[in-house]
Amino acid sequence: MLDVGCSPPPASTFRLFRVFRGSLSAFQLFSFSAFLLLWLPLRILQEANPIWRAASYGLALCACAITLLLIFAEGGPSLVRTLAFPVLFFLVAVPWPSGLEGAIVQTFTRWDTGLTVEILGNLGIPTLQHGNVIETALGSVGVDEACSGIRSFQAAFMLSLALGEVYRLNLRRRIGLLLGGFALAFGFNVARTSLLAYVAARKGLGAEARWHDPAGITIIVACFLSLWVVAAVLGKQKAESRKRKAESRAHGAGGREQGESQIPNRKSQIANPPSPSASGSPLPAPRSLLLRWLSLSLLVWIIFSEVATALWFRAHETHTGPDNSWSVQVPSTSNRYSEVKQTASILHELACDKHVSIGWESEGHSWLLYYFRWLPAHSLLRRVHIALSKTHRPDHCLPASGRKLIQELPPQHVMVHALDFPFRTYLFDDEGVPLFAFQCIHEDGAPIAEVSNLRDNTKTRLLAAWHGERGLGQRSLEVAVWGYRDVNAATAALQRQLEPLIHVETKTPKPQITAR
Repeated sequence: MLDVGCSPPPASTFRLFRVFRGSLSAFQLFSFSAFLLLWLPLRILQEANPIWRAASYGLALCACAITLLLIFAEGGPSLVRTLAFPVLFFLVAVPWPSGLEGAIVQTFTRWDTGLTVEILGNLGIPTLQHGNVIETALGSVGVDEACSGIRSFQAAFMLSLALGEVYRLNLRRRIGLLLGGFALAFGFNVARTSLLAYVAARKGLGAEARWHDPAGITIIVACFLSLWVVAAVLGKQKAESRKRKAESRAHGAGGREQGESQIPNRKSQIANPPSPSASGSPLPAPRSLLLRWLSLSLLVWIIFSEVATALWFRAHETHTGPDNSWSVQVPSTSNRYSEVKQTASILHELACDKHVSIGWESEGHSWLLYYFRWLPAHSLLRRVHIALSKTHRPDHCLPASGRKLIQELPPQHVMVHALDFPFRTYLFDDEGVPLFAFQCIHEDGAPIAEVSNLRDNTKTRLLAAWHGERGLGQRSLEVAVWGYRDVNAATAALQRQLEPLIHVETKTPKPQITAR
């Protein structure tokens, strides 16, 4: 009779199965696989939204969970407990959720500005507060996001956690160290803002700019050293408290020596564990083989995720047909336009490749125009700058300068040189004068008539990932006009003002030459 039975699996297969079954439970293996599969969609979401905090936190949590599972596979629960803090500590490096950070920034900025005005007033320096701007006799000092204290706040939070672990503080002392770090960060930041406003009031804005960076570095170093001193004091208090408890236990332990003699030596048991033959239990599975397989699968999946992410976006970024390229060019024959100087800090923050900032008077109204151009990005840092530029919007920036937002109006479409510009439109009150602000953001490759995706909520961010949009380059056009009472009149005037400023260049496909 012909034997058609299957040959038994090799011994290595059974050995690998025993390793997986003996080291990780089915739930742990399922969790490891789930985190690996979740990595790919999160990676695509982050590529389309590089500053979305939820995607960053998702990737960070996946990385921490996978790392802890690998540590468990190698050393078990005891090694996980030992290394849990340094692994999870990486989560504090992820930017905080936008809602939480925005609330902290706005609160700290208001407190910082108000306290600075009070301090300068007590020093005999007259100042006025306009939102987040401090007006002095020689100029105005703006308290922006960088000066709000959020960076010192985050640095103090990280340092408090790290120093609390270094000195092995208990929970109560760690909470006290966190609160102390927050107080130190805010106090030093108020001192910095007061110093800069004082210099601006006495010596002008030029002197304030020279003091800006040295003052920032000084308060960070001073905050770190002060926080270190507080942590050292708390650590010393804990050591003294532990010493007193040990002495009190020693005085009340009369029969301690006799009791210890009856307790088996745990260290000797760990050094000389009972043999498997004596206990009857099987030999423990070799964890190194399991760790090797898990690490290899992790490496392969990460490489596959990066390749799949790149292919997904490249497939959606392939555009055919003519490309209408436009820009803002100030007519050289006209002298009614005056350049509006941008500070070096603003240009550094925007990181744009080209910009035009002009102001003029026309038809009895004041106009202000800002044009920024970001060339196609080829690095993550450049795409982060482009994504951050979408957060600089009139409804965010103008209220910080004292203007009051009345309402956001429906988008207004303005035809200029056969191009349909969709402008987001906002109405502000500027000390009783109506102010209309128009903004148009055009991403490279997208139809210009399409309202740009600002990625300001979960739905729009998911749509950006689904459509393979990652903002490789863009243009931003912002126009403000004072005095118009009606949005239709302001929009019609905007069209007339943009006619001599917008330059359009149409690129047509190159003709194909057929060889004969």
